[in-house]
Amino acid sequence: QKLAREVIGTPNVYSFETEDGLPEGTYKDIENSDFIVVLNVDVTEANPILGLSIRSSVRKNEIPLITFYPSETAIKRVTKEFVTGNPEELMAKIADFINGLEGNESQFAELAEQFKNAEKPVMIYDPYSKQDLYFVEKIKKAVPNLKTIASRAKNNSLGIVDMGCLNGIAPGYKETEKGEGFVESFEKDKIKALIVFGENFVIRPEYMHLKMDLDRLDLFMVMDPFLSETAKLSNLYIPVSTYAEKDGSFTNLEGRVQLVNKAVDKGYISDLDVIAALSKAFGKELSGDVEEVRAEIKKEVPLYANVDFDGGLVEYPYALKGGYEEVKDFIYGSGKYYLYPASLRLHSGSYTHWSPDLNKAYSEPELEMNPADAEELNVQKGDYVALKIDNIMRKFPVNIKLGITKGNISLPKDYVETSDIFQKGHYLKVDLVKR
Repeated sequence: QKLAREVIGTPNVYSFETEDGLPEGTYKDIENSDFIVVLNVDVTEANPILGLSIRSSVRKNEIPLITFYPSETAIKRVTKEFVTGNPEELMAKIADFINGLEGNESQFAELAEQFKNAEKPVMIYDPYSKQDLYFVEKIKKAVPNLKTIASRAKNNSLGIVDMGCLNGIAPGYKETEKGEGFVESFEKDKIKALIVFGENFVIRPEYMHLKMDLDRLDLFMVMDPFLSETAKLSNLYIPVSTYAEKDGSFTNLEGRVQLVNKAVDKGYISDLDVIAALSKAFGKELSGDVEEVRAEIKKEVPLYANVDFDGGLVEYPYALKGGYEEVKDFIYGSGKYYLYPASLRLHSGSYTHWSPDLNKAYSEPELEMNPADAEELNVQKGDYVALKIDNIMRKFPVNIKLGITKGNISLPKDYVETSDIFQKGHYLKVDLVKR
């Protein structure tokens, strides 16, 4: 953010992380909890360490766990009440659980009362869903001693938000001059140069439509360890080191700062080296020394002033930004089946396809469905079905899973083959045709 705001002189700084939900609960809180709720997250797949912590606590302390999700997941083994349904049904059930917390009539009245009266309740949620944030805000009002934990897509991505790499947000979550929105800048033809550090945004459903506008840029520069789909479209690509090839730190989803020391040296420069070189070219030098940068962070980011970079916890100004409104129309389409995004470990699709070994484990996106739906379509595991929504018709191999709710199907959204499908929304109604 210093390169953009102080050196180049632009307020247009973006990240695809969110400042809506910040760390409040920790792994220790999960370990000591007496009641846990998992709200609309496949936590064992989306965040295996968080999932392991929950399972360990439930088994060790013999505490109740309630999980809300469209279909059953691996955490069902330790769940007292696993609430499923198609997305419309699921949202209605979550709302009914909240009714119980607020003292109103509810099918979950007994569980809601137990959760509300728990001494150390913890809830894990999805910080990227406005509808889920609306629910979380209501639940926190009903359960004042609740500790919340946002299950982030990338476990160690919080530091980039803390450092102010967001539009209109300075380091430490202070408001600053706001630039144009990322998408709006392209739509209004206001971006002439774009520098990207490690984001493969052209395969993200929200931004893939911007691909056609990239050739209008005078400069499109990408730094990434891999020649990603985004990097291939750039007019200047600089391969940089991976996390194992550089020194620095990460801040994880509980706000814990973790040192990273270079383990191997393949001879690649780091993104910090690129920032230092660019700032020098602009006549305003930023340090390329890790220790000096760390000292600057302590000096300029109040949240980190007294934090130990080797395991210290950051104290945040809020848990929820607040002010969320209920999302009424959250499903797009009119097909027979409810489609929602599957969670896959190891960032399948976004990173694994750069690794031949990991690519063998999950080389192409699979469409997961219930056995009854598979029988109705007369398909077996490995058969291909065509998914249809609007003008998109695309075939995928079938993976039949007993835990998938009948009428629901799921696909990972991080693949090139699926990103344009989820561009239409998080929850979709689609049709299937056997191929």
